[in-house]
Amino acid sequence: PHGIEPTVYRVNPDADQVQAFRQEKLRGVDHLTVMVAANKGLPDRKAFQVQLRAWARFAKDKPNAKIYVHTEPTTRFGGMDLPALVNNLGIQDKVFFPNQYEYSKGYSAEYLSMMYNSADVYLGAAMAEGFGIPIIEAQACGTPVIVTDFSSMPELVRWGCCCSAAMAFCRRLTAWQARPDVDGICEALRSCTTNGTSINHWELRQRLWTADQIHQEYAGDAIVRERKGFRWR
Repeated sequence: PHGIEPTVYRVNPDADQVQAFRQEKLRGVDHLTVMVAANKGLPDRKAFQVQLRAWARFAKDKPNAKIYVHTEPTTRFGGMDLPALVNNLGIQDKVFFPNQYEYSKGYSAEYLSMMYNSADVYLGAAMAEGFGIPIIEAQACGTPVIVTDFSSMPELVRWGCCCSAAMAFCRRLTAWQARPDVDGICEALRSCTTNGTSINHWELRQRLWTADQIHQEYAGDAIVRERKGFRWR
């Protein structure tokens, strides 16, 4: 069973610390969207083409909006050429990728937790997910999520938006996937837009409630209690 470590994936109540991290990594950001998705295979199951197109439309009139895409941006694993895609969309100055040397070594869970805490919204409207671990990681850090209303994704949303699927189609092994709707993602992003530039963009009470919901269901200890004999490690 999938789960998270609640001592790592949690709300950081120190707004100054989170704001310092946000400014150090992505300076001058008024609205930060985060994606965490593997860039593998074509067509891209994570719907990079659709999601980034929708985000480009959303950010057209927001000069200080940024999106951090935690992935391998090249075709190294048979995925999309993401730098070429963002250039085509005209958002190359708004998109940040991780340091590829550090990404290859593996970023720490603590780093990802701080990135989730820094975000205004997590964007994870894939075409399908077997589960979708980043969806619960983001919410455990008190961040609302945007997902596609398809496969496992809507089951995981405790705070966020489920976007309608524009078209469903069958892949190999009779596995169904659904392309998310660009307009739906744009509307969801607008609903997650906040006024002001401080990390205190969402009420702490709402963030803590969301984290608690995820911890109750998906914390390692909760899984162990629910499934006797399973060893969490």
